[in-house]
Amino acid sequence: MSGFPRACFSEKELNATRWYAAKNGVSAQPTIKQVKNHRQNISNVAGLATQLVDGKLGNFFAVNDWVKILEHEFANPLVRPKLHLYPEDSGDRLEEGRQGAKWKQEVNGNISGPMARGNGGKDYFVEEVCFARLDGASAVGPVMPLRWFTRNGELISVAHPFHLTASRSAFVIDGSGAACLEIPLSNYFLTVLDLEDSECQARYDIPSPSKIAGISRGPVLPLEDWNQPYINEWHLKANGLRCHSAPLWTYCDDTSGNVSKKWNKHNSILFTLAGLPRALTQMEAQKTGIKVWDCVYQEWILIIPWFLAFQGDNPIHVGMKGKYYFRVCKAKSDKSNRAPGHAGEIERLKEFMTAGTPKTKEQTIADLTAQLERAVDGAPSQHFVDKLQAAASKLREEHKEGGPAPSDSGVSKRQQVKNLLAQLHAEMPANIFNPVLSIDGFDANRDTPVEILHVVLLDVVKYWWRDAVSRQNSKGKEELKARLSSVDVAGLNTPPIRGNTYVQYAGSVVGRDFRVILQVALVVLYGVIPQTHYDGWVTLCNLAPLMFLPVIEHLPTYIERLKNAVFDFLAATALWNTQWFNKPKFHLFVHLTNHIPRFGPLILYATESFESFNLVIRLRSIHSSKHAPSVDIASAFSQLHAIRHLVSGGYVLADEEGRNVAPRQAGPEVLAMLEDEEFIRFMSIEGLTDRSLRSGFYMPLVGVAPCPWRDTIAGMLHISSLLHQGKKVQRCRSLVLANEDKIEISKYVIYRKDGASCVGRVEEILVEPDTDTVVGAVVSVCKIGEDILPYRLPSCRVHADQRLMIAFKELICAVNVNHNCAVHACKTTLTRRIVQERRQTDHFENEVTHTTEPDDCFLNLAQLRSATDVQQFRSALRLPGLSLVEAIEQLIENKERLEREAKLAEAAKEGERQKKAAGKQARATESERGPAQSQKTAAKPAGDQVRGKKSKRDKEVDRDFAEGGEELQYIPRPSRSRAPQ
Repeated sequence: MSGFPRACFSEKELNATRWYAAKNGVSAQPTIKQVKNHRQNISNVAGLATQLVDGKLGNFFAVNDWVKILEHEFANPLVRPKLHLYPEDSGDRLEEGRQGAKWKQEVNGNISGPMARGNGGKDYFVEEVCFARLDGASAVGPVMPLRWFTRNGELISVAHPFHLTASRSAFVIDGSGAACLEIPLSNYFLTVLDLEDSECQARYDIPSPSKIAGISRGPVLPLEDWNQPYINEWHLKANGLRCHSAPLWTYCDDTSGNVSKKWNKHNSILFTLAGLPRALTQMEAQKTGIKVWDCVYQEWILIIPWFLAFQGDNPIHVGMKGKYYFRVCKAKSDKSNRAPGHAGEIERLKEFMTAGTPKTKEQTIADLTAQLERAVDGAPSQHFVDKLQAAASKLREEHKEGGPAPSDSGVSKRQQVKNLLAQLHAEMPANIFNPVLSIDGFDANRDTPVEILHVVLLDVVKYWWRDAVSRQNSKGKEELKARLSSVDVAGLNTPPIRGNTYVQYAGSVVGRDFRVILQVALVVLYGVIPQTHYDGWVTLCNLAPLMFLPVIEHLPTYIERLKNAVFDFLAATALWNTQWFNKPKFHLFVHLTNHIPRFGPLILYATESFESFNLVIRLRSIHSSKHAPSVDIASAFSQLHAIRHLVSGGYVLADEEGRNVAPRQAGPEVLAMLEDEEFIRFMSIEGLTDRSLRSGFYMPLVGVAPCPWRDTIAGMLHISSLLHQGKKVQRCRSLVLANEDKIEISKYVIYRKDGASCVGRVEEILVEPDTDTVVGAVVSVCKIGEDILPYRLPSCRVHADQRLMIAFKELICAVNVNHNCAVHACKTTLTRRIVQERRQTDHFENEVTHTTEPDDCFLNLAQLRSATDVQQFRSALRLPGLSLVEAIEQLIENKERLEREAKLAEAAKEGERQKKAAGKQARATESERGPAQSQKTAAKPAGDQVRGKKSKRDKEVDRDFAEGGEELQYIPRPSRSRAPQ
């Protein structure tokens, strides 16, 4: 029972379960010790061989064998069929990591897809001489495949043709770009092993495949050397086995092992196979490969694991202390090397709002080597930096009082420090740089993409929301609470909002709350924050749906839209206040257009899926013995993996004693557990089976029985019956669509009509109850108009006299629509009855009532769910609509204005302080005139008290929001003293 990821049982709970079972007549029960022994046997068969290791930094920690994880994933019949082993050419459409440029074009072909097996079991490896049909007909010739990829399900190679030398004694690779060919696997018919045969060479009048003279880049250029062996090294290592690529998404972060707020740090490193579809993702082996059992091919194969990308809490952002605060580019954070005045500020803004010069792996290693040789700040590994600095500081402390003269040994103190650092360096490992710099095919500067959870939700949205709430007085906060609680959240895939939580506890909301806030910000913030601030939210809500798109239908168009949206967002942010740019994460947005073509949509490498494992890690920490928490957590994960592997029908290759056995699966009773819906939910593997899909699930109207077609709205509209003769139809209040969106009566839906996407309000949902067949939905047509102010979102007006019957397959997704409250000045009324403990009380709270033109609404295009379909309705209008030069000029002007206002405000405060000081001095002087005057002063204690309170209130300084940098007006709270009777 401890094998469920999110339901961990302690020994006391297991004993309680045994007692309960015994009281219900279950006599034959295992003891706790027997259960533990059985767990160990399961881990021996299908576990991950947990080991305790001594790290280079002097820490002991436990690791699970990642090689075994890969072995089991390829042997798992629920995972392996969904795993893609080759990059894919999908044209301008981008959805998966395998379609990105890094796997498809950049990585060496020996890693991205080293071979393909053709007819007759022949293996065609990259960088080998092969023969193929060049035109699909009679023309044949020698070619060298450089990489393999798929297109529309067919394996295709990128290959260079060969020429022969004048004497026909050697091959020459045609390396000109125009000569590159795309040849399907089906056109290949001779491998390099076939061409070694002398009869084959004589038949085609070619030399031995081992004779390659070089590469020709042009008719007049000398040949370049070709130094690769004529038989690919992976061909030799595979020794007849298939050889495939296994790219990995890797993630590292920390989490707390405590339920309380006390932080108990646990570092975890997780990975998923990049070849898995997005919906399921959530090195020495590079030199030798890993031999695994492939349950699809039913044979042993060789896989080559490599890192596609590293994910984490913004790994490309090094912080404000670095001179160049990004690993990805050379954007500078220092002001010392800039021109003074306007020129320097213009340079800083332009640099921040554009992508800087890219950094490279080679340059990073060279810089770190130079820093290490100088023994200054910024040495490559912080652990060793700390040791060097601590030793040097200790030595300096010992000689603190000695002065600059040489020591008794005749060696200067400076030289002593250098000698000590050299001695410590000699005792350290040969390579003290970060290990990621040694990984082949991985560049930490380029392969750590922007992570949208921490950049958007936990950074921009978090600080902007806190800024918006901090600006409200008590009345403003009540207005904001009412608006939040009154927002229609249909289509946002979230429960009704509790406005009090988001306002009263603005500093404590978490990532999923910020996701909701982002989608409703434009609905609730109009009129309660300055217009420049609201414009910033408008541009953010325009940008965010583009960043969260799961599928990019046309990459060039998308990149252009994204580039414009990013620039508009940064421009609006700077027009709000350039001090926001003190937070370096704002610069990360300009690199989105570089990362998406290489790795796919941003949602692929959002760490939200990995962050969801924090609960699983925390539960195992809580149930640890605390003597070896790392071992306990790793062992628990090994047990979880073993159970998942066995019940999934995964093949195991060892027995309980660790001896190798022929591939075998668990017995039928174990495999039958996948038929248990509750067990699937407990194991958190709903996504691996089609049974988890809820498409077509409906909820009937309460108290409404099936009725004849003529009694429905559709029947009254004289729409022909879609039922069999005599059948009745069930009217429903909600329905789950094919994409698992839920639509409801009186809410809005996007549907397809004559090939075009339209919006309608759902009036009726009809289902044939006898067969559970969804008949369709009756919708009122909505007209989508121009953008309306202040929301800058398209208007949506319902035409109740135009109704259509829409088939289930034409219902695309739910869409969020809200009332145009800004134009109609909807009021807040104390009319919402408060519910406590599921009971309605006699207390009321504020809500926004829509009494004027309730059908005058707008489409909320900030909706993240189904953004691909929703964004079709966005107009081409841009905000603020400035070029880079115009934006920077206006930014400088705004900054100067804000600085002038700040100086005037400070001067006013200083004058007030001087006035108060003068008054205080006058009172002190007056009190020294004599006892008689003191008695007069003492006769007015009430006035002094009032003056004292006022003075205390006047001493309150204007608050300054940490991130925004703008001064906020202090508004005193109303007095709570009772009115005089």
